[in-house]
Amino acid sequence: MLSQSRTLYAFEREMFERMEGLSLSLDEPSPDRQNPIIAAGPAGGPDDGKICYTGSVLPWRGGYGMWYQAEDRNRKISRCWARSPDGLTWERLGAISGEDVHESGNSFNVCSIDGRLLSPLTVLETLQPHQVPDARRRALAERQMSSGGRRGITSFVGLAHSTDGAGWTTPGRSPVIPMKLETPRLYRFQGRFIMNGQSNGAWFEPPHPSNRIVAFFSSDDLVSWRTHPVCMVNQSHAATAGQTHCGIVPIKCIDDRMLIGLGGRFDDAADLCDQHFDITLLYSYDGIDWRPAAPELAHRSWIRRGRTGDWDAGGVVAMGMTENGEDAAVYFHGTAIGNCSHSFPFYDPGACAIGRVRFGKDRFASLRPTVGWNAYALKEVAGAHGSITTRPIEHAADHPFRLNVDIPAGTPASVIIDVLAADGTVYDTARVAHGGVSVHIPFSQRIPAGRVRLRLTMTGGQAPDTVPRLFAISY
Repeated sequence: MLSQSRTLYAFEREMFERMEGLSLSLDEPSPDRQNPIIAAGPAGGPDDGKICYTGSVLPWRGGYGMWYQAEDRNRKISRCWARSPDGLTWERLGAISGEDVHESGNSFNVCSIDGRLLSPLTVLETLQPHQVPDARRRALAERQMSSGGRRGITSFVGLAHSTDGAGWTTPGRSPVIPMKLETPRLYRFQGRFIMNGQSNGAWFEPPHPSNRIVAFFSSDDLVSWRTHPVCMVNQSHAATAGQTHCGIVPIKCIDDRMLIGLGGRFDDAADLCDQHFDITLLYSYDGIDWRPAAPELAHRSWIRRGRTGDWDAGGVVAMGMTENGEDAAVYFHGTAIGNCSHSFPFYDPGACAIGRVRFGKDRFASLRPTVGWNAYALKEVAGAHGSITTRPIEHAADHPFRLNVDIPAGTPASVIIDVLAADGTVYDTARVAHGGVSVHIPFSQRIPAGRVRLRLTMTGGQAPDTVPRLFAISY
């Protein structure tokens, strides 16, 4: 049996010990020309009014499932779902059954664990704080109401369950997290369950001074939960601010050592007098401490809201990712008007919908040689050249080395790869001069198992479109 291959991504600065002459950039995916993919449904259906944010897209029983909240034209709330064999074409399956949606928040975020579907739901209670039996929840309820919460409303997070995607249990009155989380998300990583969600710092325990936070909780059994320190705060568009809108959506687990996720960042646009938001790329080695994929580009969005007048001009919120061969797609919920608009066109079919962006598999961000420019003649002055060396990696002899790389055809661009032993001697050298999401590195001899380092030297022409772009290394 082959051992599991491993992947290093271009944005993982921690995994490289030396870099010269290269720059990191986010590679923004392209919006699908068919957007929106799912908008308000046929008249008389449970989703003929609007598609509410947020929801989930994830692998399910040999294909993909999509779960989302919707309203019909009579403003009746339903939770709906759809299935896809390939992550591209979808069949709507209508409203789910069994789960009481009228006492929960505006999201339907689902995860799959051991063949069972779980959905954390924020449950609203019409109780005064003194009526809450648990002392801790009572203190949180008092703070929630004193900091702007509706009087007589307290809330907690409960879990709904499903085995087939259509029939769901109700979370009842059993709190999992005894506080309010907007758009709570559950996932399992490195043997533990983790939940995160957007919240207000005043509702946190202990209270946090920031207006908006991402709160994190972990559990070994889905019963007893530990509270973790806040790692992301604020809702600012500033380059130095944490990004918190709607929490963090994990979209890919890499070898159980890293998660890639998407978070919301507020966009300082002048065309909408409202709150509006983009999606930023994040990663984590423990599922709780998240960081931007490109710290020097923290002010950059990975998925941008639409232009003024577009169906998603108000903002976009991540739902999940699908992969089909060498292609990938990220699904998101979009709104035509910003987050707090009082003039929302409730029944406009394009006002709230689900769209997607498409890109090459694992092509989130790339390293490329920096091209020099003559500031006076406004022309290129030198060919591009740069190199990067990994930290020691554990190589299995039964796995070939591969690159996810873009090399423009008809150009002098190429990547030279050296395999280095612990003492710095070179085991072998190979050259790659064509691109692809999984390009085999043609070493002339078998690389022995053990700890090695890879040194990649990237060369290109004299213009930005003639240099190679490195996305990932597999070994």
